[in-house]
Amino acid sequence: MTSIRVLLITNDSVYCHRLAAYLGKHHTEIKISIMNDASEIQKIIAQKTYNVVLIGDEYSDMEVSASSSVACAFLSASSSEMLLNNIKVFCKYKSGEEIYKKILDLYSEVSTGSLETAFSGKRVYAFAGASGGAGTTTVAAAFCFKLASMGKTVLYFSCDKFADSSVIFNDNLQSGSISDLFYAVKSLDGKNVNLSAKTSSLMKKDSQNVSYFDNCRNPLDFDGLDYAQLKKIFDIAVHAGNYDCVITDGSIYDERYIELIKGSADKILIVAENTTSSAAKLKRVSDYLDILDKRDSSGFIDRSAVIMNKNREPNVNRSSFQNMSFVGVIPKYKDSDPRAISNAASRLDVWNNLLKGSD
Repeated sequence: MTSIRVLLITNDSVYCHRLAAYLGKHHTEIKISIMNDASEIQKIIAQKTYNVVLIGDEYSDMEVSASSSVACAFLSASSSEMLLNNIKVFCKYKSGEEIYKKILDLYSEVSTGSLETAFSGKRVYAFAGASGGAGTTTVAAAFCFKLASMGKTVLYFSCDKFADSSVIFNDNLQSGSISDLFYAVKSLDGKNVNLSAKTSSLMKKDSQNVSYFDNCRNPLDFDGLDYAQLKKIFDIAVHAGNYDCVITDGSIYDERYIELIKGSADKILIVAENTTSSAAKLKRVSDYLDILDKRDSSGFIDRSAVIMNKNREPNVNRSSFQNMSFVGVIPKYKDSDPRAISNAASRLDVWNNLLKGSD
């Protein structure tokens, strides 16, 4: 990412030292300068030397006007976030990482950025359920945890409008969800938005080192995207970090998701249950992918494999997916906690078949 020039104006020298030390160690793209005199603040903004200006709330009685190329915010001791004379106010007593995300969010509003769209060096695994309730998100998260335990850098990108990543991924206090990114993409016309910075500001990191977004706040947020918008968001997210692997999940019958994984997925994992009713639905998925292949030679079948989840029976009837390969089975867990199930499933040998030859 391009260097972001930040000016911190406050007389709290201890805070200045701590914030500058954290950003200097963890986020070298942030170039921070410090002042304790706000008398020339409007002149400084007009000079456009800095991208972001953070102002201590001891100067909140001063009149400050941001510009189209310089973002401003007041740092407050209060935990509530608000606007003061149309200038954002946020709590300064957040973690260094949360302050960094706030800086990125501010920067995204006053800059534009180019986007690289090649997928060089990244492996993309796409998950889809043969039916609703197959546990696709839980299985996809298990694979995320498996890859992270191997030292891989992992991005989980959900295209499931009904999923709730917060029940699986945790340890993050940041606000905002992928809905905010949806809104940014849909309102680009006439607006100056750096989507790469906006994406980075919304991305979260689980305690097991998996990067992810909170799911959309309302399923209609996802329904309002067309394919081009979804593709743009996916591309930006993939290139927001130096990831080894990208894990995504969504509906196999969503045409936008099909188009997305057609051009990007190295492997497509169909999650099903080992039951008679599920076998019929799995057969429909298999036939559907076969038709897509015959229509435009998209290669779905060759890249597709089946994972049996919530397995209760020792034998798997493979007649319903003869044209797809088989990864293995994940047992039925009594624990109802999705994160605990994903953690347990991540330690199974089933993933070894999937990872052969992937390095």
